[in-house]
Amino acid sequence: MPDTAGSVGIQTARRLCTLVVLVCAASALSACRGDEPSLNPTATAPAASPSEAPHVGTPAAIGPIAWAERVAEGSNAPVEIVDHFSTDASTIYAVVRATNLAPGAVVSATWSFDETPLDTAASSVTPPAAYADGYIEFHLTRSADELWADGTYAVQIALDGSVVQTSQVEVVVA
Repeated sequence: MPDTAGSVGIQTARRLCTLVVLVCAASALSACRGDEPSLNPTATAPAASPSEAPHVGTPAAIGPIAWAERVAEGSNAPVEIVDHFSTDASTIYAVVRATNLAPGAVVSATWSFDETPLDTAASSVTPPAAYADGYIEFHLTRSADELWADGTYAVQIALDGSVVQTSQVEVVVA
């Protein structure tokens, strides 16, 4: 009489091994795609000049997010505004215009990729003094030996903890 319990056990073990191999293969493919981008988040705001002072009685405001391939040195104004990035872009810039910021105001950014939060990419900036008008840029850079994962990157900009702007941008295969 054949050992059916042993046969069933061997078949179950083979199926389990096949499942483990498939899961490992899927994980490897996902890693190759770059679903977990290597990020180097940064935020900068220009120092206010003494002549810049917020307008009394006018509330602070954060303008819409501009996506740019670079920013102007010294002012952080967006240069080369884009509606998408390629996977080989060196940096992804999200730039906002800030007006009437009081001393100690905190402007922060939280990022996500394909609706998955990128907690390590969160950053904030507190301008050293009040100013009436200026650009604040947040950016992500990648390692020189890696490409961005293609998909949707999004950023939420908050002023003193309240989200004031949200935008997303596509990264497409170069």
